[in-house]
Amino acid sequence: MNKLSLIAATILTATSFAASASHDKPTIEVGYISQTLEAKSFGVDADGDGFGVRGLMPLPMNTFLAAGYEWTTVEQAGIDADIEQARLGGGYGLAISGSLHLYGQLEYARLKLDDDSVEGFAAHVGLRGEVTPSLEMYSRIGYVDLENDADGYEAIAGASYDFGKVSLFAEYKMLSIEDVDGDESELGNLSLGLRHSF
Repeated sequence: MNKLSLIAATILTATSFAASASHDKPTIEVGYISQTLEAKSFGVDADGDGFGVRGLMPLPMNTFLAAGYEWTTVEQAGIDADIEQARLGGGYGLAISGSLHLYGQLEYARLKLDDDSVEGFAAHVGLRGEVTPSLEMYSRIGYVDLENDADGYEAIAGASYDFGKVSLFAEYKMLSIEDVDGDESELGNLSLGLRHSF
């Protein structure tokens, strides 16, 4: 796998749609993204930022559809790279108690980094629960399998505070991905934004 493909794969998997919203109502999210990317094998230590839009649509029988589109710019030593990415997936949620839910999610993802693109699939399992009627916390772990023989794991933790139909959310993602040559990349991704529920 070449340098650009491994870095692109790392960024792609770290920007997956977070099933942070409750799965029982349609939502749309708009947020700011701050990224740090480290790929020691290639001498990459880059920072970036951008914006994203995500949506969730509940379906019958505790299932849901999720989609997201993000655009960011990463920079190292004065060189910028523009990244566009799209995700589409679905999942199933199960109430463990009145305020705690277990969910699983599968996603297809596509990333465009300058002239290269990478596609892949991800599987996640997570928990979300209401700490108070207005405060929800969530976490999930996932496995990602990408073309060009790269795979990795990610962990996500976040919270949202509900002000009625509008919520404020914050989440942090940590990802480690490795290709068949043993080259590793790590990414930290902080997202802050607003969610509107319909």
